[in-house]
Amino acid sequence: MNKPEILNLLQEKLKFKIDYLGNLIAETRASNNETKSSMGDKYETTREMVQQEINNISGSMHPDELLSKWRDGYQIDYRKLYGINNESAHQELPLTLIRRVSTD
Repeated sequence: MNKPEILNLLQEKLKFKIDYLGNLIAETRASNNETKSSMGDKYETTREMVQQEINNISGSMHPDELLSKWRDGYQIDYRKLYGINNESAHQELPLTLIRRVSTD
């Protein structure tokens, strides 16, 4: 596999993950709305737990924002992630965006 093919594969995987997370957030929000309307304010704790889950899924950058940047021609600079020592399963890392280079 050459470099452009690898980059293309990584970009496809990132797009898939962005779409997946966006769908997961939409489903969680729909669940949140159903919980509030059917059970009232008595179960506000459950609603707050759902909101925390949405925040955990999104991290610091909302999937809609990532998708918008992708459509504007940006990608995650994965090179900035080389050599990072992972400390936990859900460790949030800073994402640096750079302009995508055409592989044509």
